[in-house]
Amino acid sequence: MESLIQRDTIMLKRLLTITLVGVHLCDMTSCSDETVKCKHEIEIQPSGEYGKDATIWTEMPDRNIAHSNSLSVMAWTFYGIGFDEGVKRRLLAFDVTSIKDEADILKATLYLYNAADARDNWGAHSTRNGSNTCKLLPITEPWLENTVTWNNQPATTSDGHVTIPASTDDHQDYTIDVTNLVKQWHVNPSDNNGVMVQLDVEQHYRALIFATSDHTNPELRPKLVVTYQN
Repeated sequence: MESLIQRDTIMLKRLLTITLVGVHLCDMTSCSDETVKCKHEIEIQPSGEYGKDATIWTEMPDRNIAHSNSLSVMAWTFYGIGFDEGVKRRLLAFDVTSIKDEADILKATLYLYNAADARDNWGAHSTRNGSNTCKLLPITEPWLENTVTWNNQPATTSDGHVTIPASTDDHQDYTIDVTNLVKQWHVNPSDNNGVMVQLDVEQHYRALIFATSDHTNPELRPKLVVTYQN
């Protein structure tokens, strides 16, 4: 069984070329019994070269904003840098095609980490003018990290969305259950265009500030942990 785990890990690395940890969650003796379904866990935490995330911004609607340390989900006034009131949204995607077709996904958790070194609002979440509750909205059409902008942003749907609750701390990290989303992506890979993160109420002085796959600290990059059995 150990060789099977090694093979799975090698396959995932080849397909994703990302930081990946394969963890065996059940007893080796029981796993030697082919009638027993064994649990596995993988962590997908891509680096900047292979991660897929970007910001879109109303105030620079034709500019692509990727490969920065942080991505803000916010509504703010940008007078100090020569702009008006504006909105920023975040796009994020993970490749899960390396999980075997016959796998039964039990749980999927998304980890988003605050970027305390970000320039927007000095890296702090904000509920100054009301709740900063957000949604992860499934994206329904393809997009490219290096070309997506506010003006060409892909369509989304509220069907199957996931809520991110309001922050309770300026530098809060988030653990988000995305099991149903990942199950859908696993069954129908063509449905996996990632998610758009946007505020429920896009009115100024509300913000969530997160690190990106390009962050200089690898521990802060977005991470997806999937537990499955086969």
